[in-house]
Amino acid sequence: GHPRGGVGGPRGGARRRRGPPAAVAQREPQRGGGPGAAPAARAHPGGRHPHGGPAGARRPRLGPAAPTSQERRGPEEVLQPAQAQPAAAGQPGGALGQPGGAMTEGAAKRRAEERGAGAAEARGRAGAAGAGGGAASAGRLGDGAEVHLDCLAVPPPPRRAPALVRHVHCREEGGRLVDKVSAELGLPLSFVQRLLHFGALHAAECPPLPKGLQGLPGEARRDLEEAHAAGRARAGNAAALGRMTKVRRCAEDCWVPPGGYIRVHVHPKRFPAGHSVDWAARVVAQTEHFVVLDKPAGVPVQPTVDNALEHCLHWGAAAAGREEDLLAVHRLDVATCGVVFLGKTKAFVSHFNQVLLKGGPSRLEKMYCALCARPPPLGPLVHWVATGARHPLGGPAFTRVLPGEGGGRELEEGAGALRCELEVLQVKRVALGPGPAGEEWRGWDSAHEVVLRLKTGRTHQIRAQLAAVGCPILGDSLYGDNGAGGGPRKAPEERIGLQAFKLAVRDGAGEFFPDGAATFTAGPPWWRPGGQQPLQQPLQQPLQQP
Repeated sequence: GHPRGGVGGPRGGARRRRGPPAAVAQREPQRGGGPGAAPAARAHPGGRHPHGGPAGARRPRLGPAAPTSQERRGPEEVLQPAQAQPAAAGQPGGALGQPGGAMTEGAAKRRAEERGAGAAEARGRAGAAGAGGGAASAGRLGDGAEVHLDCLAVPPPPRRAPALVRHVHCREEGGRLVDKVSAELGLPLSFVQRLLHFGALHAAECPPLPKGLQGLPGEARRDLEEAHAAGRARAGNAAALGRMTKVRRCAEDCWVPPGGYIRVHVHPKRFPAGHSVDWAARVVAQTEHFVVLDKPAGVPVQPTVDNALEHCLHWGAAAAGREEDLLAVHRLDVATCGVVFLGKTKAFVSHFNQVLLKGGPSRLEKMYCALCARPPPLGPLVHWVATGARHPLGGPAFTRVLPGEGGGRELEEGAGALRCELEVLQVKRVALGPGPAGEEWRGWDSAHEVVLRLKTGRTHQIRAQLAAVGCPILGDSLYGDNGAGGGPRKAPEERIGLQAFKLAVRDGAGEFFPDGAATFTAGPPWWRPGGQQPLQQPLQQPLQQP
């Protein structure tokens, strides 16, 4: 439910591209213009780890802010910030997405201070606020948008900062990534360093042409179109243009060339549930090849587009005593809890993917437990669906059940239609713990627990199919009303009544499962008394390795 806000950035974990580094990570030119300049830190060409993790050098555990540019390069190699001049209203400015790059008086003053002799002192004061340790917890961008400077605190603050994305175009001159973002948007340098640490900065050699320009102001839209046209002329062919406009996550500070583009996720989406979990207790089993994790609700399996730290691959690795992030094998929705496989070796990931693609239910049995407002019918449920649907007025993507006789069960496959099948095995009333607050939890006192077997694996399949037969999952605001009302849908904030409680693997080869089969079971779901609830207080320090 978090707006992505990107203009051409990767949505999922992009595979590592082999070959030379992207042009956005060029050798930094010497300030005097002569040869012999030291190479700048480079942005990883792949954007993300091949299996969903952050790109580039090993990312440190969630903790203090990443070192500043001065600390990394040494005092004798410190570069001055980019000398971008503030634009007057109505003239081409520095930040895309604000009319004409107009700046407030306060933002212009901050830039003047950083360009002057008191730059170090000014950034020191801003750093205290940006790290969340100062009295100031909010600031404003040049277009008046409020910035929550404490949004990157660990653990996250109770207040959820709204999505805020800005696009920076380096027109006449390039510069260091963090310096350009700080100067163009008027953000404290230490805050920008934290954004880089979180994986919230993305860059490209040339601005991509966004699919929908109607969301940008006219001046910014024209500026982006002109910059893209100039890049197309420099590229000479479509393949080169594609490489230049590929937006990739920056794992460390780098040099952005003239004409380059930076996307800044000012308020990364945070996942506070992960800071209140005893991750060591969530490890169901592990071998030298994989880890089986009882995933808590409210935590993604892999990195999101604006947060490369708070996910199961990172926290699960620490709980398993592993220094590097684990590898994504298969996934569960953020709001779903339960058993999930995470890989330690690429060989296991490749093998398990073949089991998922070719094995089917005969080799991989997925059992789920759902908490429904009403009891669904026993037996098989078959629907035809279209994934990736969106409301015309916006909102998150969802899976739409296609109409047909019998609720879609007899609809023949059409263009883009996908067959979904599950089997309801058991429906019963169970004793529940205290009910969460919110409209989406109405019916808690009369809820039914449903045990089902998943036979196909489509996006949001269980949630969409149960809602289609009038038995939505409690807490699921995306499908709770089955699209009634006509307005945009809303994704659940943290958790829903759905658990992947058992995963059984039958592997005749026996390479990774010596007995040829293995069954892994999660603990009691969070909604039952005695279920695995989050800790009362967030963990202030990273988990110690066992």
